Amino acid sequence: MITPQPIDTAPKDGGWILGLVRTEINDTYRQPWAIVSWGDGADCHDFGWYDDEGNRQEPTQWVPLPDPQPFPTGWTPPSGTIYVREITGEGWTCNGKPIEVPYRWIVYIEKPDGDCDNYREPWHEATVDAAHAFAARWRDKFGLPIVTVPLDGKVIPFRPAVPRQ
Repeated sequence: MITPQPIDTAPKDGGWILGLVRTEINDTYRQPWAIVSWGDGADCHDFGWYDDEGNRQEPTQWVPLPDPQPFPTGWTPPSGTIYVREITGEGWTCNGKPIEVPYRWIVYIEKPDGDCDNYREPWHEATVDAAHAFAARWRDKFGLPIVTVPLDGKVIPFRPAVPRQ
């Protein structure tokens, strides 16, 4: 028989465990054990235990899942650099008329090996101030530096060829 261990001894490596989640006596729809994995929450960027639907759980004890194990979540501790990168410039036109591009900036984490941190989805913002505010939340949570990269002034907008008649 496997003896449940305190939750603070559970592995936080992107794998799944079986966590003991206390339920209310009147809660007939919830089971006392839930399959959970450690992460930082896609929406709230809050470290903790989450079930496979992304719901935050508060287990008090854990046991390993029997084989075969589910696929890992892909979660790893955040590392690298937060980039605030301008992806579109001013003066965009469509059919010769000026248009406003709604998402001008992207915020993402680049890992030390140069790959994008796919677990934490890139975030798009309309203004540099909004992008910096989002990046600051990640910086405060993850402790990573922020680098701002404006659009290169040498970019020449694509202009379609004029059809010949």
